[in-house]
Amino acid sequence: MLIGIAINRRELPGVSERLDQLIPPKIATMRSDEGAITVENLLTMTGGWQWNEWTANDYNLWAGAPDQIDYLLGRPLANSPGTSFTYNSAAVHMLGVGLTVATGMPEQDYALAHLLGPLGISAIAWETGDRGYNNGAAGIQLRTRDLAKIGQLVLQNGRTATAQIVPSDWLNKSLTVHERIEDQYGAASGINYGYLWWLTDKFWLAWGFRGQYIYIVPDQQLVVVATSALDAPEPSDDEAVAVLDLIVSGVAPAVH
Repeated sequence: MLIGIAINRRELPGVSERLDQLIPPKIATMRSDEGAITVENLLTMTGGWQWNEWTANDYNLWAGAPDQIDYLLGRPLANSPGTSFTYNSAAVHMLGVGLTVATGMPEQDYALAHLLGPLGISAIAWETGDRGYNNGAAGIQLRTRDLAKIGQLVLQNGRTATAQIVPSDWLNKSLTVHERIEDQYGAASGINYGYLWWLTDKFWLAWGFRGQYIYIVPDQQLVVVATSALDAPEPSDDEAVAVLDLIVSGVAPAVH
């Protein structure tokens, strides 16, 4: 949503912008194959880097690296950009770095000015990396009621009662399937990917680690938010599946 707002404000040129334009040489150097990756590739998880965040430890290695930008840019490309879906938080972080460079504002400040603040959201904590950039992929803490405000904003096509916060055409693009992966996760099936949104033919999903969800069912005008303890003893995937199953199989069918 922040990327869409910045494009609408002409602070970013658009989704065809190349990575070597989004991240200038003063921030990082990159190979020519990486430089050709576009903003849209980053939004759809098709950057092409060799990466395994589902079964390997790549996220933790990246988060604990001395420099999160250089760590990603040191990885080879396993696929041509735009050809293969690979979930990659480090690639999404590059969007946040590029946003900060383009606007001259930390991502958290930009979010408070143009997205969260207009929704009356001020209670926020957001982790930063070793170079001072907010973690563009994770590490943000919001109250459950504030996550619900974000979900309701999306359900209302980016508009509150008084203002258009997120451009409606941007949300339409974001909530269109760009990568058809037909994934299965617990009771949820047919899961595909838009611009950083998980999508099925019934619901839209913002999905955070260990069972943090904004679950939106447009046909029911329904927003369901769930938060989970990050230090719970059971395996994180078990908790995330159980919470999503509760929503998909319990809450959503009970709402009329």
